[in-house]
Amino acid sequence: MMIERYWGRFFGEHTDSQELVRYLDTLPEVCTLEEIFTQSGLKNLGGDLTSGSIDFTVGENTFHAEYAFLWLLDVAVLLLESKRVGRFNLARIRGARSRMMRIDSSPKEFVQLTQAMKYFSLDPYEFSCAQLWDEDELDELCNLCEEIRVQLD
Repeated sequence: MMIERYWGRFFGEHTDSQELVRYLDTLPEVCTLEEIFTQSGLKNLGGDLTSGSIDFTVGENTFHAEYAFLWLLDVAVLLLESKRVGRFNLARIRGARSRMMRIDSSPKEFVQLTQAMKYFSLDPYEFSCAQLWDEDELDELCNLCEEIRVQLD
C-alpha cells in the first residue's frame, strides 16, 4: 500500500536504500525504531541528520550510508507501511529474499524521525543530500516528506 505509493522515486532509489534493505534482512521479523537507531548509529548523531553518514557492523556484516537522512526517509516509509498494513515484504523493496517484517515505533526515535522530516520539509538546503536533486525535485520531495510525516502522526 504505502510501499507502492512511495517506494521507487525518492524513496528506495539511492545506494543507501540498498544498504538499509540488506541491514533489515539481519533483523528479526519484528524490530523497533530504537533498535534501528541504536545499531545503525543514528542515535549517535544526536538528532542532527542534516549531514551525517553512518557506518556500522552487525555480526560479520558491515554497512554504510552516505546520507543518514535518506536512510531515515526509507525507514519512515517502512514504518508507515507497518503501521497501516501491519508488515512488509523485503522482496517488495528489492530485498534478496521474500521475508515479512514489521517496524514498531518507539517514542523518542519517532519524535526524532518526524522532526527531521519536518525540518527537511521547511529547509531542505540545510541537508547535505539536497544536492542530489534539482529545485523542482526537491520541492516534490519536501511535499512527500510532509505527507508521510502527517500520516505517521
